[in-house]
Amino acid sequence: MEPVNEGQRQAVAQVRSDIWRLYGDLKAYKRSPNANMVEQFEKRFDSVFNRKTSYQTLDKLLKRLYGKKEELLILQRPEIPNHTNGSETDLRDF
Repeated sequence: MEPVNEGQRQAVAQVRSDIWRLYGDLKAYKRSPNANMVEQFEKRFDSVFNRKTSYQTLDKLLKRLYGKKEELLILQRPEIPNHTNGSETDLRDF
């Protein structure tokens, strides 16, 4: 994804920042799960990934990721890793 103007660069930066903030909070949730926060995380996920920006390519990417919400937002089973890189995890264990 190559933003070509300042508006697109700002949209990418904002989305990236929101995703990293959400990811950090999910990591904290994993360390100390709280069932009362599940709905809040679902709303935040929706807010981040179900938005429209000024950058069509970014919007398509967000829509695709939003379609994988069940795979990406694992709140009922916090012991499951917040990433999908099983190979890396296997190597770390080794």
